[in-house]
Amino acid sequence: AAEAPADESSASGDGSPADESSASGEGSEYLRFIGSTSPVGHLLRMLCGVRRLADHARLHAERERAAGSSGASRLIVDSSGFVEGAVAIEFQYNLIECLRPEILVGLGESASVRRVLANFRRDRSVRTVPLPVPPAVREKSAEARQSYRKNRFATYFRQARRAYVRIDRIGLNGRVPDFRRRGTVTGRLCALAGEGHFVESLAIAQQYHADKNTLEILTPAESLGRVTALQFGSIFLRPDGEEQRA
Repeated sequence: AAEAPADESSASGDGSPADESSASGEGSEYLRFIGSTSPVGHLLRMLCGVRRLADHARLHAERERAAGSSGASRLIVDSSGFVEGAVAIEFQYNLIECLRPEILVGLGESASVRRVLANFRRDRSVRTVPLPVPPAVREKSAEARQSYRKNRFATYFRQARRAYVRIDRIGLNGRVPDFRRRGTVTGRLCALAGEGHFVESLAIAQQYHADKNTLEILTPAESLGRVTALQFGSIFLRPDGEEQRA
């Protein structure tokens, strides 16, 4: 976990239901779409998303101070549990470099955590705090995590409706599918991005209608008026939250 000055409540790399990053201010929530339930394969988007949220939190804090309001005095970033292995260590190092926290907390005594902290132990601008994992913490099984994700997705899409998006009128990014191949489209999780490319809503792609250059989606969004781009993930879902193989 990393702590930095911000006057904002929190930013997280473990948002849900699709590992979206989230930053919450008073009465508002801002989300960035990662595209998967794991950072693997989405590391650049993860780094960019967390940094954009941190910048947004700091800007919000400046505006609050200018308006004479008071609030939380710290931004707390809860990084993902992706820590084991060379790629994970490099990812966590660069995440910390992107944020430049004042306080860096490392939970656990694994070699990976020690290696990450070692990079900042002699850095006077960062205070490193190694802590043991609390005894009450229990690692969830793969089955428990899968069940949790399914329930969250099912709840999120319970009130989803069909909508249609002209893909030649908005931006496309992420794991953009080959629209001519239905197997790369149907069930793919995506996000409807608005101003600043923050998430307006999630959606599940259904099918591409070539005659109108339109993508049919399922989404709980009431309106698509503020959508500026479609961001495609690597997850495939049924509306009941069950993950599918591509």
